[in-house]
Amino acid sequence: MRRGVIAVRMPLFFFCAALALLTSACSGNNAWRAVGPAAVEAKPVLAEPEGLNFTPLFAEKIGNPDKRFQRLEDAVQSVRNDLDSILPMKLGAAEAEPVPVPPGMAPPPPSPPPTAAVAMAGDVTGVRIADHADKTRVVLDMTASPDTTARIERKGRMLVIPLSNMNWKGRESWEADSAQLVSGYHLEKGILYVDLMYAAQIKTMDVLPPTGQNKNYRLLVDLFSPELHK
Repeated sequence: MRRGVIAVRMPLFFFCAALALLTSACSGNNAWRAVGPAAVEAKPVLAEPEGLNFTPLFAEKIGNPDKRFQRLEDAVQSVRNDLDSILPMKLGAAEAEPVPVPPGMAPPPPSPPPTAAVAMAGDVTGVRIADHADKTRVVLDMTASPDTTARIERKGRMLVIPLSNMNWKGRESWEADSAQLVSGYHLEKGILYVDLMYAAQIKTMDVLPPTGQNKNYRLLVDLFSPELHK
């Protein structure tokens, strides 16, 4: 009878020992020990697709939930700021939507069309000045007929000739070495300013067309000064 009990207990002993060894081996495996989010971070379920490189959004780990949410909000706000700076450039060429007009108010006038570039009529190729007994003549040689009118300013001490529709090909400034009336000139923003040493007035002004071998138009301005001319 006692041998029968011992025979029954021996297989039961070996079964318990084997169960204990199996439990110890399973509890020592890190793959079974990892539970929760740590297990997902240590061994992702899905591998990254080949050909794609993912950059983690945050490299530093923060345990405080409030600080983690604050960091996430800052990152989202940074992305929104980038989008706000990009969208105006993308939509800059789009037409603006009409602004609704309140009842009782007249609509605003339409915007004027863009100003076209002024077409140049021709070139100013030279300036000639000559003193005579009864006048001082200023001649501008041009390749086209000018649409301009000369005038006197600064109490007779300056001759002004607008030339905004002409290309100026000569010197933009000049000072006379010796002259009776004209001391020099300079071009500024398409206007020719001729400096006079004495007060003068325009005696005649005319545009002469090309004649003979002279293929240029000529703007002729005769100046008269009581101090010099008779």
